[in-house]
Amino acid sequence: MSAFIGTFKEISSSNMVALYREYGMSEDEASRMASLTRALEFSKEGAVYAIKMIEKDSNGSMDQGDLNFVRISVLVLEDNRLVQTMGDKKGTRVVYELVGHELWVTYTAGPVVAGHIFARQ
Repeated sequence: MSAFIGTFKEISSSNMVALYREYGMSEDEASRMASLTRALEFSKEGAVYAIKMIEKDSNGSMDQGDLNFVRISVLVLEDNRLVQTMGDKKGTRVVYELVGHELWVTYTAGPVVAGHIFARQ
C-alpha cells in the first residue's frame, strides 16, 4: 500500500455527470461537480492510512460539495489495488489502481461506472 503514498492531480475523467445524477443531484449540480479539478493525497501516520480528495472550481476555490455519502467505508488491498466499499445506499465501490505514474480511480454506484485518471505529482 505504501506505493500509493503521495499526491496525484486529475488529468481526465469519464461519466462523472452520470455518477452524480445516480446520487440524486440535479443535472446542473452534477455538471458543476463534474467540472471541478481534483487532487488526491494518500498519507500514512503510524498504522493509519488516509485518502484526502481536494476539489476546486475554475477560480481555485475549494468546493464543499456533498454526495450524501455515509462516511463509513472499508478499504482493502486486493491484487495491488485499493478497493473501497462505501457504506451508502448505492453500495458504491471505488477502486484505486496504479498504472505506471498514473492513478486510475473507478467508481461503481448502482448501474453507473465512472472514473478519473490522476498523475503522480
